[in-house]
This record gives sequence, structure tokens and C-alpha cells, in this order.
Amino acid sequence: MIWFCELIDVYRAINSFEQRFLVQSNLCLNEAMILCLLNSKTNMHTGQIIEKLALPPPHISKLLKSLEDKGFIVRKIDKSDKRKMCFFVSKNGLEKLEEIKPFSEEFAQLLSQSKK
Repeated sequence: MIWFCELIDVYRAINSFEQRFLVQSNLCLNEAMILCLLNSKTNMHTGQIIEKLALPPPHISKLLKSLEDKGFIVRKIDKSDKRKMCFFVSKNGLEKLEEIKPFSEEFAQLLSQSKK
């Protein structure tokens, strides 16, 4: 089979996982990735998040606003450059990260199955 035909199965598996994840966690995968990314650093600017996730700036802005509205991140003005916004994971965000940890194992299994 041509390798890219196998992408159909991988895409379906990821899509199915994302739908379950969204229902159970009230987060989309991109929101979860931003939470994980922010948790790995003390703070990040919008540009750094855009660079890491390689998503369009308007989409990142929408995701950040959603996470902020849900109380999972905090936005502050950068002290050294007032034009920049810094983002931090809130206490609620840290709790949400703990809550979604089991999904990491499920996703790892999904990826390992798709490699077979």
C-alpha cells in the first residue's frame, strides 16, 4: 500500500481521539498543546507560541482567549516590553493538566499502533 493511503487510518484515529478528548476534557487538542507548552516554560509570548505550534496567528489568538476565558491561563503585560503579552498557566490550568494526563498514555498507544 502506498504510504500516504495509511494516513487515512491515522487521521481517523486522531480525529476519533480528539472528539472523545473534547467531550471529556472540554479542551481541543490545540488548547491542550498550548497548556503543555506553557507549563514547560515560566512564561511565553504569543510569537513564541505561534512559532512552536506552527499555527496561524489568528488561530493562536482564538485558542489563547478560550483558555483564558476557561481560567486555565493568565495573560500579563511583559515588564521589559509593554507591547508584548506573556502567558502563564493558572492554578486551574495546572489542575486541568493533571486531569488530562491519562489521555497522554492513550494517545501514545494510538501512535504506537499506527506505526505497526
